[in-house]
Amino acid sequence: MSEFLNPTEQPYERDPDENWHLRPDVAGYEYPDDGFSWRIGIVRDVVESPHKLTAISDILNTPFTSELTRNMARVVMTADLLRNLPDALRPLLPDLEVLISLAESGNADLADCYQAIFSRNADSRQTPPEVITQELAEATGAFQAGQIRRESGIITPVPEGITIQRLTEESDPKIKKQFVKLISGSFGDEDSEIREVIADEDSVALAATTLYRGKPRVIGTVYASNDADTLRRHGKNVKLSTFEVMGAKVRPEMEGRGIYTALSHQLLRELAARDDVDVVFGYSNATNRRVMSVAGNLGRTIVTDTARQLGLPIRPAMQQTITDGRLVDEVVTYMPGNQLRALYR
Repeated sequence: MSEFLNPTEQPYERDPDENWHLRPDVAGYEYPDDGFSWRIGIVRDVVESPHKLTAISDILNTPFTSELTRNMARVVMTADLLRNLPDALRPLLPDLEVLISLAESGNADLADCYQAIFSRNADSRQTPPEVITQELAEATGAFQAGQIRRESGIITPVPEGITIQRLTEESDPKIKKQFVKLISGSFGDEDSEIREVIADEDSVALAATTLYRGKPRVIGTVYASNDADTLRRHGKNVKLSTFEVMGAKVRPEMEGRGIYTALSHQLLRELAARDDVDVVFGYSNATNRRVMSVAGNLGRTIVTDTARQLGLPIRPAMQQTITDGRLVDEVVTYMPGNQLRALYR
């Protein structure tokens, strides 16, 4: 019997896609592909006491390779642990990149918890501290500007002639092909992965189209996929259902016309119709003021505010993904499930 499993507890629920085996209480995934080059370990237990923090340390301290230059540890931990910091947690705080409150998630099993992501990068994948500080300040400022627009009731209308449609397997093949190409060309995703999103009934894929020479042309994209975790707490398995917003792109010649905002609003309306969404979140390019402003305008929460409320330091997700051909630093914004349904249902 593993030291990580008490005989009275339910066994860990394992994902067949796990491909990195660090320790029994960590679900591990490695993505050595170009444009990613990272591994992530998801701690299977809700962390309620300091001795469980060793899983985070083991993930972050895993040696880098030529193909894997970023380590990420995703964990759900109690608010009490974060408010009364144990000595074992303090050395990990400089690595904190994401902090999401689950108080208003609608998930009663985890309402007293936060989801956190800690990360470490190889020397070859570092952003200078002064750049990080500047990016974080500018991203926060743009986000707050979006909040002010929302509070002022300023809404950018969708231009005439623009249609937003949800894509499924039955959608026009030409529309689906354009959708895939616009995303893969911007973010480096494999075409097959994006096609799987369209086919997945649990995901939501939206395309903004207009007529060009009498034929529909995709000018904007966004999708959300369920990134659910099965966690063990008090001897039982509980689900955390988080939907990550990805693939948000508007053709350069169509930017600034409210298309990205309209796509984002419709995506939240689609997700708000469901009762199983605990959190909607997204990684936003810290240097893109327009993207950060829209996040604020949508009513999301920025993780810097969540960390500040607990008196914790936080930094952007350092060089995590490729946008338009280069690795960028990103800031996470999110919306808990109860708030989502109150605002968009």
